[in-house]
Amino acid sequence: MAGRSASAQRPAMVVSDLDGTLLGDQFATDRFRQWWRLHGVSCRLVYATGRHYTSAAASIRDADLPAPDAIVSDVGTEIRLAPFAEPIAEWAENWWGNWSTDSIHHALDALSGLELQPPECQSPYKKSYFAYQATGKLLEQVRRRLVLHGISAEILYSSNRDLDVIPFGANKGAAAAYLATRWRVPRSSVFVAGDSGNDRSLFLKGFRGIVVGNAQPELARLCRPDVYQSEASFADGVIEGLNFWLHRGTQCRGEVVTTGVDEDRPI
Repeated sequence: MAGRSASAQRPAMVVSDLDGTLLGDQFATDRFRQWWRLHGVSCRLVYATGRHYTSAAASIRDADLPAPDAIVSDVGTEIRLAPFAEPIAEWAENWWGNWSTDSIHHALDALSGLELQPPECQSPYKKSYFAYQATGKLLEQVRRRLVLHGISAEILYSSNRDLDVIPFGANKGAAAAYLATRWRVPRSSVFVAGDSGNDRSLFLKGFRGIVVGNAQPELARLCRPDVYQSEASFADGVIEGLNFWLHRGTQCRGEVVTTGVDEDRPI
């Protein structure tokens, strides 16, 4: 899968989740591909996913999505630029110095309410569990155990099922901000889209946000001046949001949520 040249200067950047956002409705995915051919020439394109790179790349090929300039995988812990040979070493060096999934194993694997996800869902920088309908009490237990074991980590809980533990600060939003800085794209010209809790960090970096119509509750109620809540679902919702930001300016529909200055923190 080949991307466009990373050296070309482009005024904008689109960062989108895959599953439940650009993927999930093949007809909508096809419409996004057509939209991108008409409107995406001057934009960089980034896919940000919780999957491993190899799984994400296979899905991008199978769905015939537009070739991206970068793939952010494992919920932000890995970034690869086109043509996607190796992860960016500089990004990894920011986070992994004292990181060990073995220490998370000792802290969390025996905790009632958590079920370790299959090996293909794990990575050296991400420990993933199933936590069905997790309560606030369980999430607080997870936090406390990590602190007791001296682990600086973020807890990402999404879809009322998936709990990912990653190095503190190494999330999708931080990865998108890193790429925007690397490519000299102003944050006001970065458009981000997602559907679940592990996308939340994308909406806390001063970008133009798009929450698709089929989003999970953790995002569906999010309303800020820089977040657009689409009525359409999946890739159609991404198109709706991009058209809004490109042609209509700033507006917010839905429940207003009061937010602090710095929300980029673990849940």
